[in-house]
Amino acid sequence: MSAPKADAIRRALQAGMSLKRAQERSGATMNYVTTIARQLGYKRQRPGKPRNEVLRQAIVDAYANHTPLAEIAIQQGSTVGSIKVLACRMGLSRRPQKAADLRAARKARVPAHLAADYRIIRRKNFSIAEARAMLGLAP
Repeated sequence: MSAPKADAIRRALQAGMSLKRAQERSGATMNYVTTIARQLGYKRQRPGKPRNEVLRQAIVDAYANHTPLAEIAIQQGSTVGSIKVLACRMGLSRRPQKAADLRAARKARVPAHLAADYRIIRRKNFSIAEARAMLGLAP
């Protein structure tokens, strides 16, 4: 390739343009553009980690406050789908705690000699975990 093309690529990369944009500006092949970029020590520009950490903290706070996903996405300039994916990767869930208690209680059986007492306690609007604790059963 010619020196003018190499100079055009260098100028474009030093001005902060992407490799694709430098290729369009110079008319060179992408292979040649990447060769020049390597010589310059060009690093691809990626989203910074501080932004990602801020987004993660915002998601944790919003999930704790039961903020709707659409509001989180609008505030952070992101999409609802990406918020869901990040939350899932962090192990966050929007399921209510009562539902989790019910699932756990279905798995753990109440002994027959305590079943009547258990039903009485539950009718008094105690949670499953509280009723099990009163009867001395594992939660």
